[in-house]
Amino acid sequence: TSTFPSDQGIRTISSVLKKASHEVDLIFMALSEDYSRNYTNKELRQLARLCRGSQLIGVNSYASTSDRASRIISYLKKLKIPIIYGGVHPTISPDDAIKVADIVMIGEGEEAILDLVNALEKGKKIDKIKNLWIKTEKGIIKNSVRNLVDNIDLFPFPDYNIETHYILEKGRIRNFKEEDLAGAIFFLTGRGCPYRCDYCSNSLFNQLYEGKRKKILRWHSPEYIMDCILHLKNKFPSLKYFDIRDDTFSFRTLEDIEKFCSLYKEKVKMRFKCLADPKTVTEEKISLLVDAGCTDIIVGIQGSEKTNLNVYHRMQKDEDILRTARILNKFKQLAVMYDVITCNPYEKPEDIVDLIRLLQKIPKPYYL
Repeated sequence: TSTFPSDQGIRTISSVLKKASHEVDLIFMALSEDYSRNYTNKELRQLARLCRGSQLIGVNSYASTSDRASRIISYLKKLKIPIIYGGVHPTISPDDAIKVADIVMIGEGEEAILDLVNALEKGKKIDKIKNLWIKTEKGIIKNSVRNLVDNIDLFPFPDYNIETHYILEKGRIRNFKEEDLAGAIFFLTGRGCPYRCDYCSNSLFNQLYEGKRKKILRWHSPEYIMDCILHLKNKFPSLKYFDIRDDTFSFRTLEDIEKFCSLYKEKVKMRFKCLADPKTVTEEKISLLVDAGCTDIIVGIQGSEKTNLNVYHRMQKDEDILRTARILNKFKQLAVMYDVITCNPYEKPEDIVDLIRLLQKIPKPYYL
């Protein structure tokens, strides 16, 4: 169960299980972005009906949706089926998650989920499986995370076989349809971020996997990305664009972007969006991306220079932002959006004024 129909994490977990000959249903418990809204008993009864007869239930959430996840887990416990709780929230706040669930998945779960499922099927103990916290009568077993998978091309494509997928809409859980994708697929072409900005989950992931990885940034090869994107484009004729959600797509080398763009332009021929950061944008990279079909780009500013350096430990200067903004402004067909964090209790009024002054210097048009 997940709340985002485009959730690549849970779709990849599903693919890994299916590749190992397990049967998987995916249920997207989508609700409004008013996070105070939670599930009704009627909605949860339908969910329980679909889960009945399963051997394992997995629940995934962010911090914003963790109250909803808690409600699902508490409700489904009466089915007496093992429930595992994973995703960003349990990884960051395992102490919180283990209060609700008896099994919690920390970090990336593709290998751990296979170990768990195989152990459950064979009736073996699960208490030594890495990445898992397990609640027992004697207390909580806290296993460490295993090493990160270095070559992420080894993972199967995310599971978009929507015939076994369901979605919650207006109080009713129904079969997933192509139009639920709303013409777009959110797509990650890599994992990890080298920055350690304090407001971001990556700062914690980088800490969690200290000494457990060869490198922080792991990219899918351009060939893997093209194969996956073409597979999805052929499967879903209504797709209008791909939304590439890597934390910073512009971090890729110029050679890598050249290869990606030439393959994308030749084979996919569909517009796409991506994210960039002010330190790695160059005119050559943006020119290639726009030529290949990039129509929208999101760039993180977050705060004034002082706030970025002293509060967020985001090593970025105002000059980096203005240099990037001048480059992006040259491409008139590109819609540019800048992200800022507002209502931050660590900022003083003068910091906010500095940020506004910076935004006034950025060439228009742009979205904020």
